Amino acid sequence: MERHIEGLSKDAYRKMIVIDGKGFLRQRGRYVGKGGVLTDTYLEDVRASGLTAISTTVGGSSAFEVTAAFMSRIDEAIASRPDALMKIETGADIDEAKQSRRLGVIYDTQGTHELDGKVERVAELARLGVRVFQLTYNRAALAGDGCVEGRNAGISDFGREVIEAIEAQHCLLDLSHAGRRTTTEAIAASKRPCAITHAGCNAVTPHPRNVDDAEIRALAEKGGIFGIYFMTYLRASGQSVRDDVIAHIEHAIDIAGEDHVTIGTDGDIDSLVLDKAFREYWRVEVCEPRVRAGIAAPNEGPDIFNYVPEYNVPDRLRLFGDDLIKRGHKLSRVEKILGGNLHRIYRDVFA
Repeated sequence: MERHIEGLSKDAYRKMIVIDGKGFLRQRGRYVGKGGVLTDTYLEDVRASGLTAISTTVGGSSAFEVTAAFMSRIDEAIASRPDALMKIETGADIDEAKQSRRLGVIYDTQGTHELDGKVERVAELARLGVRVFQLTYNRAALAGDGCVEGRNAGISDFGREVIEAIEAQHCLLDLSHAGRRTTTEAIAASKRPCAITHAGCNAVTPHPRNVDDAEIRALAEKGGIFGIYFMTYLRASGQSVRDDVIAHIEHAIDIAGEDHVTIGTDGDIDSLVLDKAFREYWRVEVCEPRVRAGIAAPNEGPDIFNYVPEYNVPDRLRLFGDDLIKRGHKLSRVEKILGGNLHRIYRDVFA
């Protein structure tokens, strides 16, 4: 595409509903709700981000009681700063967050471990505020196989019951981290629009965490949405950069259409500071435990970080939108990708 001189102005960006479909409430990598206290500096970054809402993980790898306790602590953190944050439970809440200039926080799970094998836990978690349920996380689970599980067995009978329960609770089914057969079968089993909130395109970069064109197309045909992450899996090796994100987003638009593509960075709001303390934390508390648990994927490591250097600022989505417009994408398309499409899906599904 030809590059335009004018990009995305700060004023136009401020008027948009901007949503990160998969991010985290973390300060310097530390989770809010796990001992982290919201600081004024962090909330300044939240405001500077221009985000209307962010979907943050509250469960998926722990038992129900542990997940519920963690959610309670996040509830308390949000309640402690009602001037800056609000919990999102309906699509209309996102409009309120925008109007009140607060960050809307959507609770999601990355997996179904917290269900403890009981499908009725879906309703209990929905009552506590979970609005997005991810079916699997990388390895085999009761609901189905994840993307690094070699057998690729698809969804189980329990998984089908979970999908029905998720939809009955007017929550969003998320197929990120799912195996290929699991993804295909879950899309077919769903009766409402579902999502892959954070992934890449396998046709651009072959990787277990990336998704084939056929699955992206089937998701869109079901009314769903496909989110591109700012992760290391956007390239075969080394640190992902701006051009990788753009290549994946443009391919996704070609396959799914502009009404079915969004961003789920799988990252934090604040800037990543690669100092000695963070590097040690990343190696000891993130990389090594993932290897021990068997959930690590190719192109992970202690010297590869989940960020895109050119977008390492709180308002990274404004810079990304600016790059898209300079490549010839219309403002209306950029508005959809940066949050309009997710806003539509949330309003439809959460109703």
